[in-house]
Amino acid sequence: MASDAREETTGSGYDATHERIYPREYLEGIAHFNAGRYYEAHEIWEDIWLRSAGGEKRFYHLLIQAAVALYHEGRSNPHGARALYERACEKLQKLPPRFMSLDVTEFGRQFKAFFAGSFEREIESVASGDRPRPLIRLLRVEVKENE
Repeated sequence: MASDAREETTGSGYDATHERIYPREYLEGIAHFNAGRYYEAHEIWEDIWLRSAGGEKRFYHLLIQAAVALYHEGRSNPHGARALYERACEKLQKLPPRFMSLDVTEFGRQFKAFFAGSFEREIESVASGDRPRPLIRLLRVEVKENE
């Protein structure tokens, strides 16, 4: 059985333990997301989302919507960014604080902080170059060999 610890991983956002317990697509999407390749992240997560159910389906949908919101923001499409931002925020409220080793609460904080002030003027997007983009850093997982 695995349990989340409170430490984050470094680098890619995940480690070898995550590679053993989570789907490859989940982790590949994280690598794309953290590199700012939001369209690619969304494409990979969409494949696994279509095969998912329940809480996992909602979780992958959150990640997809967050990635697409950031993609639209990067392409100076404030209307698209806002629509996906709002949908992602709705999903954030429906998920537990931690899911699949992601601190959902912290990710939501980063995501909302990035977009803070972006939608006051729909026509002009607030310059995002000086705001830190949200990153996905999975919490370390402790795997007990005897369980």
